[in-house]
Amino acid sequence: MPVADLSELPGLAQWAQRCGFASLWLGPLLLMPADSPVGPYSPESRFLLDPLYLPPLGRESPHGVSTQERVKAQREARAAAYLDADPDVIRSQDAYDTGAEARIRGLLRPRQIELAGQVYLRLAGRAGADEVELREAVVTSQALAHGLIARANRSLPIGLDMPVGVVPGGVDAVALGDWVLKEGALGAPPDYFNPNGQSWGIVGFDLGAFPDEDGGFPLIGALQTFAEAARGFRIDHAIGLQRLCVVPDRDEGIGTPVFVPQPRDRTLSQLAKIAEAGELTLVAEDLGAVPEGLREALLGAGLLLSKVLCFEQEAPITYPVASALSFGTHDTPTLRQLAGDCAEPADFGEAPARVAAHLQRAVGGMGIDRRFRAAAAELAGTGSADYFDEVLPKALQVLAAAPSMMPLISLRDLLGSCERLNLPGVPQGQRDNFFLPLFGRAQFRSLIGLDQIFDGC
Repeated sequence: MPVADLSELPGLAQWAQRCGFASLWLGPLLLMPADSPVGPYSPESRFLLDPLYLPPLGRESPHGVSTQERVKAQREARAAAYLDADPDVIRSQDAYDTGAEARIRGLLRPRQIELAGQVYLRLAGRAGADEVELREAVVTSQALAHGLIARANRSLPIGLDMPVGVVPGGVDAVALGDWVLKEGALGAPPDYFNPNGQSWGIVGFDLGAFPDEDGGFPLIGALQTFAEAARGFRIDHAIGLQRLCVVPDRDEGIGTPVFVPQPRDRTLSQLAKIAEAGELTLVAEDLGAVPEGLREALLGAGLLLSKVLCFEQEAPITYPVASALSFGTHDTPTLRQLAGDCAEPADFGEAPARVAAHLQRAVGGMGIDRRFRAAAAELAGTGSADYFDEVLPKALQVLAAAPSMMPLISLRDLLGSCERLNLPGVPQGQRDNFFLPLFGRAQFRSLIGLDQIFDGC
């Protein structure tokens, strides 16, 4: 089945607003490599969206047996459609954002747009195109996508996800090469969950390479590009604002890591200015081995910290108000897995026991409307009664009782999914988990038609 494109987002935002949600946060939608996507947190560029999420310009019939095959066909079809389209036809679309077009032309380096056009060409299976036409295809397609995010943002605030790095040799790595750390890959030092450390296979930007205001462009410029369309950003691996962990071996993640200091205070000052100017909410993913003083600096700059219940031992009632609270992250087991209600329970250290302890503390809070429970149980399949009758109501109660100003729950958890969204370590030929749809379009539209999810909605 097709993966939902951004033309679905305004409808989803209206549905979420009717049901009492305060905001809607999305995973990365950024431009991925044309040959073989390695996941949403390994983009070609942090400034540009992937053709996969562009609205279709005509009828599409994605083919293929696996989800990965259909995703590949859909990306190729949309890249080709926008390369073939008259730019004025794209500009005539109702959602087109002329302001976004001006921002993209003004903020991005010309080389970024040129290289993005080459990605479009490779997706479409073409050898070359007129440079002006190629540039217009990229700029206008991106401005239309920005317009759809902005339209959704009128119903309730939309948050976007900003990965910590990009793929080696990709659009940003080449166009912004002066900032790129030349050796090794970004990763993380050993910790409880990863005793050997991690190598993410991506490269980072040394924001301290330049002493002037331009020094933060690889991050600040990316946020500015989307700041008029969205109302918030999650800063992936916010530890990188203070120091980047570089592992020598890009593929295996072996060797002694090197820490590259970053201009934390300057970058946080720039982030605070952007947030104030655009009334943006910034969430820092401060997970892992956090350097001393970083959390205090993040709070001082107005960013929200991340509290993830499968990692936390303290009761949620003790968490700071300036925090975003969730049961897991994009790459942890789903709530239903952590609760042991799936055929393959989560094998994730002590996390299931921690989640169980948090659920046991639940008092008061929100229940689940019986119509939603019935629809979600049907989508989730057999054996879901305990989850929807006991686990999910308690989870919502935990979120409601905590002082955190931003309680978060994923659509996958609301629907009782046992499929993790972004499973690390999946072999290159088995990347379906990055694109697994929650449900088909027909089911999606019927679910949006519900008037209630929570009691009192």
